[in-house]
Amino acid sequence: MRLRQRLLQFSALAVVVIAIFGWSGCMRQALAPPAGVTPSPALPVPQAPASTDDGLVTVVLPAPPPPPPRWAPPAFPETAKPLAAPSGVKVVLLLGADDRPGAPGRSDSMLLAAVDTNNNTVRLVSLPRDAWAYIPGQGWDKWNSAYAYGHEALAKKTVERMLGIRVDYTAVLGFQGFAHIVDALDGVDVVVDHDLNYDDPWDKPPLHIHIKAGPQHLGGEQAVQFARFRADSQNDWGRIKRQQQLARAMLKQALRPQTLTRLPALITALASAYRTDIPMTERLKFALLLNRLKSEAIPSDTIPGTDRMVPMVLSDGTRADVWYTFLDLEAARQKAAWLVLGQPQGPAAFRDEAHRLSSVYRQAEPPRP
Repeated sequence: MRLRQRLLQFSALAVVVIAIFGWSGCMRQALAPPAGVTPSPALPVPQAPASTDDGLVTVVLPAPPPPPPRWAPPAFPETAKPLAAPSGVKVVLLLGADDRPGAPGRSDSMLLAAVDTNNNTVRLVSLPRDAWAYIPGQGWDKWNSAYAYGHEALAKKTVERMLGIRVDYTAVLGFQGFAHIVDALDGVDVVVDHDLNYDDPWDKPPLHIHIKAGPQHLGGEQAVQFARFRADSQNDWGRIKRQQQLARAMLKQALRPQTLTRLPALITALASAYRTDIPMTERLKFALLLNRLKSEAIPSDTIPGTDRMVPMVLSDGTRADVWYTFLDLEAARQKAAWLVLGQPQGPAAFRDEAHRLSSVYRQAEPPRP
């Protein structure tokens, strides 16, 4: 009976962790173009007027410039031997998907979790959703667009390609599932560092975020808003910090003895909240780990990068300024190695390949205006 209770608790906790990092997208943005972007051509400049013998002035215009060459970034190669977790460690890609009726969803938040039953810990690494990434079969695009092209299967392949690691399983959660789980936990307690205010009346449904600074007890809908908010100077990086803060608060709430009395509501919320390919045998192992897991045994980190706006001419000829995060690939792969191995850096061959591929990544960045 105790094992069954722990299994149910783990299921709740697993979805809680998925849910926390499952939401962003509080402001709509232009989709990145597929591979092959045409830079904006410069406008022709008239030459100075030229005088003739009869006193007439002839304005000589230059010939139209030739079409600019299409920019074709190189493909990003596969890792010869992806870094795999040792026995007793499983790597799970957790996705918060913005699935909406009649529209392809994107994984607006992405998180890697390494469940380490050898050391009784769970390591977390957040992935910046706007990162410039190579999507197998599609070309270069935003990292979170992989889900729109091929759901969790392609999202997994994209993460493996960019970080050079092997991902064992995936799990996906939606908006409403997250809110229902928080409500089933009877809410969560967080400290909000500043007022969070944002309104998007054009979103479907309209989005309104208004959360006061200070200690707050958040219900499901407010927790969604807290996890999605990024309308401040820190943008997506601040949101990632809030998501990690919320993850720990929900872990604390999920592990309270009182949570057992709410298992029926949790089971109902879990029934339609998420989907995963984690087999039951692994869930049992994770449930046993929960007996020994403490909040301090969940270290977290974030894949680093630099943000910049890129003016693009999209494939349909329209122009748009698109926001991207450009990775420090060597640092990103070092953090991926820490996730998988629990060590500061990966093997020498893994580091050498990261150094070599960092130049390929830089060559694939869109040209600056």
